Amino acid sequence: MNAKIMEDLSPFENKIIESLTIQLSYPDGKSILLTSVYRSNGILINMTSTEQMEKYLSKFDELAEGLRQKRKESIIFLDANIDLLLLHRAESITYLNLNFSH
Repeated sequence: MNAKIMEDLSPFENKIIESLTIQLSYPDGKSILLTSVYRSNGILINMTSTEQMEKYLSKFDELAEGLRQKRKESIIFLDANIDLLLLHRAESITYLNLNFSH
């Protein structure tokens, strides 16, 4: 088995999105993409929490679309610090919809 870091699918922006995508290739030619994504709930001095969330959602959407375009089996491990039990909040429903759409 070979492992390769996919730089183009590993966006990092401090306190916005931290991710790493690895492509595992098996001897039989099959491969899979494994992605770990983290969203810090820390505060940036020059951004509101709403701006941080909007930027995260945009970056996450771009990442998910990039994974889809690879047309390989993909697994995403998420720690987004978004409470999906609070679906009355715009950020929660937007995040959930992004996950379902990809």
